[in-house]
This record gives sequence, C-alpha cells and structure tokens, in this order.
Amino acid sequence: MQKTHLVLLLLTLCWPGVLHAQNSSKSSDTAQERVDLRSVGFPTNSNPVVVADVRASIFFLSNETLALYFEQRTAATTPPSYRFTVVTFNTTGQVIAHRVFRADGKSFDVSSGPNDSILLRESERLDFFDTRLQFVKSYPLPSKTVGESFDRASNQLVVITMDERSGNRNARFLNANTFEELTVLAYPKRSRVVFGKKQLGFTLPGNCIGALHVQPDPENWKSVENLETCDALTFVGNESLAYATSQDLAVMATMKHGLLARKPGTWPYYNEIFVYDLSAKKLLFKHALTGGYAAAFSPDGHHLATIESGSLNILSIP
Repeated sequence: MQKTHLVLLLLTLCWPGVLHAQNSSKSSDTAQERVDLRSVGFPTNSNPVVVADVRASIFFLSNETLALYFEQRTAATTPPSYRFTVVTFNTTGQVIAHRVFRADGKSFDVSSGPNDSILLRESERLDFFDTRLQFVKSYPLPSKTVGESFDRASNQLVVITMDERSGNRNARFLNANTFEELTVLAYPKRSRVVFGKKQLGFTLPGNCIGALHVQPDPENWKSVENLETCDALTFVGNESLAYATSQDLAVMATMKHGLLARKPGTWPYYNEIFVYDLSAKKLLFKHALTGGYAAAFSPDGHHLATIESGSLNILSIP
C-alpha cells in the first residue's frame, strides 16, 4: 500500500508535538545498500566541494528500480562539450543498464516518466527510454521549450516553454500517455514554481507575505493571501500545499481551510531529509546528507535513495 508521506529535502518541517518524537527512525538504524559510483564513471576529486558541484540527479522509476545521471565536461571547447551518464539500478544496488549521452548541457534534462520510463529532453524533442535504457519513442517539443516535469500520481507531463513577447513561461499540462493537452497556465519567468494536477503555484521574490500565487483558481486559495509563503515546496494531493516562510518552519496550507499546522522558529538550512506521515502527523524518519545533494523517495514510501560523496545509498524506510 502506498504511504501518504511528505518528504522534505534540505530543510526541517515541524508538526506540533512531534519534532522530537522518540519513535522516529534515523538512517543509521535502517538497512541500506551502498554503491561506489566511481565504477560507472562518477567524477572523483579530493576536494569534496568539487564533487558536490557535479550536476547530478536521482529518481525512482518504480518501487523496485531507480535511475541517476551525472554530467561531465569532456573538452575545454567553445561551446563546451558535455556527456551525461545515465545508470539504472534495482533497490539492492545492482546495475541494470549504463549508457552515456553527448548533449548540450543547457538543453538536456533527465527525469522519470510514465510506465517506468526515463525521459531525456534535448533541444526540440523528448525521448522515452525503458529501464534498460533502450529507446522507446520520441515526442516533438516546441522550439522555445526550457523544461519539463512529470508527476506519477496524476500521470501528468508538464512542458515548459518561454514566451518571448511577454517574458512569462507557459506550462502545457499533458496526459503523459496520449499527450492530450489538459490546460495551459502562465507564470512569471523569475518566480519559483511547483506543479499540481492541472494547477501550479508560484512564489515571487521580495516580501514573503502574499508571495504565493496559485493558478488557475486563486479564489479557492485565499487562505494563503496574508501568510508568509516565500517557498512553495510541493502540492500534496489536489487541495493542499506544503510551503515554507522566510522566518518560520512552515507547513501546510489547505484550500479554503487555512493552516493545518505551523510552528514558529528560525529557518534551518540543514542538509537533512525528514519524512512525515501526513495522516498521523508524525515524523517517521530522518537522514543527514553527508556530502550529499541529491535524493529521491520511492512511490510506495519504502525506500530513500541518495547520492552522497560519490556513492549511491539506498535506505529502507520503516
């Protein structure tokens, strides 16, 4: 059964009465697999700051499989030449497939896709690969595409394009299997955005009060108008948003119903992952990222995968 969890990366979220819960688990108490990524070409350097600056990401394809990628500059040319290594694993740390792609670093994205696929965006196309990194199909993209996002729960693909006339960005919401267009929403270029099912929330720099704006139905989100909402984190279902403030640990706003929880404090920029059970409002698990910067949570809530100090770590969640 899939768990209702909220995973917060690189920050702390407080629910009243459970911040110091005694029954939460630490990563040191759980089973884990560790894979040295140097065996698949991950850059090595004696300076941990250099390693931490490697462009990389990790994501689950299913409950049993995950993928990661990292970037390497191959030559000091103008424009620069890059290669991207994509590797798939099972949750015991065994390599399933390993493939290198050469691409323009500015227009190349790698992410999870529908039906356990891997999406590779390059220039004006979106390529689909299976778990063994075999090509499946391609989808043409508009020439002004600057990004894409896939949501497994709603099987929704968002293609982000730039509108040169207005300076805004347009988010085209598509059915991830049929590519049927569901809706199109615009948001400012310099804002931070998160996507929900046929909706988006964006925050603008500056004053935190009223910073969060939700489209296409702002009237249903009037409960957040007078709140400090500097950082929208993620939609939780269709009617809730987790967000953070400039000064407080912050929390959950629910459409039409105001706040679920809030605890004042100082914003802690910790390199930690906290996993909360939203139904029980309980802290379940925490993990300190040691020399790490990338993490992913499995769809069923049973595994956490991280890239730390040049290694892949796969942890079991209680």
